[in-house]
Amino acid sequence: MAATYAHLNDLMTYAATHGFDEKLIGEYCSLWMHSDQKVFYQKSEGTVINPDKLEGVVKSVDNEGFLLVENANRQLIRLHPDGNSFDLTHKLIYPVRSKPT
Repeated sequence: MAATYAHLNDLMTYAATHGFDEKLIGEYCSLWMHSDQKVFYQKSEGTVINPDKLEGVVKSVDNEGFLLVENANRQLIRLHPDGNSFDLTHKLIYPVRSKPT
């Protein structure tokens, strides 16, 4: 437990000095299980929610910790947790104002 705390302390000190930069993002992403996982998401424009499920592939997180998903056009989509909810049983990311279908 002491080794875990020491490593966490080192990471916190690094993040406080350098921010959530590419080095820290790389280390974070190397330890998680979501890379290249297929997900479905729904887009919203203002208060209008598009009911179509769009397919994407999880690629990384950005320097603010938001999930980056590559869409069918190979563009990275930044998903915001304050506007999305995650239904892991259906691999669906959808706007909070709607429910998965």
